[in-house]
Amino acid sequence: MKCILHIGTEKTATTTLQYWLYDNRLQLSKVGLYLSDNLGKPNNRKIPAYFQDHFDDYAMRNGYSSNAEKALYFKGFIERLKSEIEGAEKTQNYFVISSEFLHSRVRKVDEIERLHDFLSSVFDELEVVCYFRDQFDVVISLYSTALRGNSQASVESFVEQAKPENYYFNYLQIADNWAGVFGPSNCNFRIYDRSKFTGGDIRLDFLSVVDKGIDTATLNMDTSQRNESLTALQGAAFRALNRNTPYWRNDKHRANQDNLNAKKMIAELDSLKLGRITSTKGDLVKSRFAKLNSLFFEKYFTVNDSFPMTQFESSDFLTLDDACSAVEDAFECGLKIGARTAPSLAEEHIDSVRDIALRIFEHRPHSVEDALSLMQIALSHRPNGPLIKTKVEQWSALLPQTED
Repeated sequence: MKCILHIGTEKTATTTLQYWLYDNRLQLSKVGLYLSDNLGKPNNRKIPAYFQDHFDDYAMRNGYSSNAEKALYFKGFIERLKSEIEGAEKTQNYFVISSEFLHSRVRKVDEIERLHDFLSSVFDELEVVCYFRDQFDVVISLYSTALRGNSQASVESFVEQAKPENYYFNYLQIADNWAGVFGPSNCNFRIYDRSKFTGGDIRLDFLSVVDKGIDTATLNMDTSQRNESLTALQGAAFRALNRNTPYWRNDKHRANQDNLNAKKMIAELDSLKLGRITSTKGDLVKSRFAKLNSLFFEKYFTVNDSFPMTQFESSDFLTLDDACSAVEDAFECGLKIGARTAPSLAEEHIDSVRDIALRIFEHRPHSVEDALSLMQIALSHRPNGPLIKTKVEQWSALLPQTED
């Protein structure tokens, strides 16, 4: 069986591709293409997390920050994966692994070597697939992602990170590292250019890499685009929101629901769905990578290959009426957000309210109404808390039902 290792890069429609693959998992299995149950879905994030040496946000969310804790978290992981591969190879021809974090997090040669040693021990063939996108376009797209999080940076300051010494953008070094370990003949490096994709679609282009003979007629192509970039007006609104409503709660472990709810409201405003985020430093960024990219293309592509020119559409430009309408709607939205947003309790205070309610019910079960009132307060500040939701439902059922 052949392993297709899709390593990214980031900001090349990898999220859209991954969701689409898993949405079509059953049909793809009928043509011999297998998608894993054990690597995380739809982004196979566990593979880079296991082979990288440093501890990142994935490690923090999953409760490990030392090698001992990591070993405990991944206990049995390799054994389960080997068993899955052995089962898949009985009926499947290709085992697809996809995670853009292989590009961004697995950076050291010895990390790539450990990954290669494992994969070569369980597969007959290996092929690394990686799409590369113009660095300026990448950093602009990355800015949208940062604004969806906690960034308050201006686009002009944000693009300063796009420099050759930053591994994330150094395509020659990335390609050299992976080709040096897996072998150039086992690396399929491709340019992120919709005009050159098979069928003009990265999903079909990726399948053509796996096997040109795969029949795509039965596949569902309705999967919506994921992780789309913000428009210029949405980006401005998100940045202002991050300055005034922190993205993180006080404990830094959970996102502030007030921030997330406000962004959802902003994203639904049609008048803000205009303009393209860009920077005056486009030529500067491109010049920084001119020599490096020239060597990159010379080594891994044909003479005529290059990154496509950035295309602008009519919707990227704003009229005065567009701007006035956007300001009016954004201002009105801000007033609604202010009216709907009650001061949020800190996480530790929500925990305290929850625990007091539990103690009241445990020691004074006849006071279920008091316990329920407190738990409903906790629920209003943590609407997705599973224990809190369960107790509110259970205790509500204990109260006598009133007739209308």
